[in-house]
Amino acid sequence: MVPEIKFYTSPVYESQLSEYSPQKPNRLSPEKFRGLVISIKQRKEQLQGYVKILTKLLKINWNRKELEIWLINVHHQSFSHPTTISIVDESGPRDVEEVLDIIIHELTHVMLGYHPLFASGLEQLKEEFPTTTFTTRVHILVHAVLARYYQTVRGEH
Repeated sequence: MVPEIKFYTSPVYESQLSEYSPQKPNRLSPEKFRGLVISIKQRKEQLQGYVKILTKLLKINWNRKELEIWLINVHHQSFSHPTTISIVDESGPRDVEEVLDIIIHELTHVMLGYHPLFASGLEQLKEEFPTTTFTTRVHILVHAVLARYYQTVRGEH
């Protein structure tokens, strides 16, 4: 079973994220935010296809029915949660393609957490590259999975 992607928005969640921000957070107008959210939601099938292909490639056994993606209208520099996606950055709105790239990247993080060899892969990278940070080692795996995905989609693997 492949979990269904579900999109959520929450002004309360956004206000909690920006409550302790040292600077005033960048936001879109409510109308612009809604328009961008609609455009992103229209690409749900593309994202669902990504999850389906990676589920097969990584042989993931899901224990959940849903993958929540929170789309927020606030840019917070230091906040990090893989499925909370800011659709605005310090200079203004992100375009739909950029948001989709971010979602795919972050879904890869989530999916690797379900892979039985993720921890051993991190340990192997730690042995091979002892001076790298945990973040770097995680991203080596994330980008390896992304490369494999794109090779599969293009029929190269």
